[in-house]
Amino acid sequence: MAAQARGQAVRARHDARSQRLVATAQMREGAAQMRREGARYSDPAYRARAIAEARVHGRTGTDAQLQAIGPRLMAQADSLEDRASRLAERGAD
Repeated sequence: MAAQARGQAVRARHDARSQRLVATAQMREGAAQMRREGARYSDPAYRARAIAEARVHGRTGTDAQLQAIGPRLMAQADSLEDRASRLAERGAD
């Protein structure tokens, strides 16, 4: 009975570690995507296309609003990357 419980505990730790590795990779990819999108908002042509597309769908927005999105996305990407690093560190234990 105890041997079976130890085996289950080992498998559970292994599964949790695997899940943390997958989550860490997904978080880092998400952060990279956010950085790419944030960088796009520094391009005036990209912002103009976004405004035009929004207008077609009945939404409004200004160039200044879109310019502000870029830095916010970059900051959110940094935060997500930090959380991924902390999760990876916990997984190394």
